[in-house]
Amino acid sequence: MLSEPLGGLEAFLRTLTPLHLADADGGQAFVPKDAAAVARGKTVFAEQCARCHSSKRAPQGSEAAQIEWYREAVMMDDFLDNNFLSTTRVIRSLRSEPISDGRWAATQWPDTYGQIFPPTPTSSFLR
Repeated sequence: MLSEPLGGLEAFLRTLTPLHLADADGGQAFVPKDAAAVARGKTVFAEQCARCHSSKRAPQGSEAAQIEWYREAVMMDDFLDNNFLSTTRVIRSLRSEPISDGRWAATQWPDTYGQIFPPTPTSSFLR
């Protein structure tokens, strides 16, 4: 059953600490130095990405309230502390969503998915 190997993978991944670009060898070269660009990037992340790609969770509420929470949270100095910029939701998606053939991603990024990722056959591992 698929859930058993992924359960072990999820347990292993929970033992890891976050890996941030700035901490990688040569990573500082890719971190923008322009404060306005960094602030704009944080805002875009808060509005478009954080709900799925932050292990820090907004309180329950309306979508607008959650986005506003993320807008404030990403500006905090400690936002990246213990933040994997991903969640176990991604792992759980492997159990239930058809991500390997692009249908899942196409619903998340309908305007750009087909331009970035070519269609691929569904993996028999994920069926």
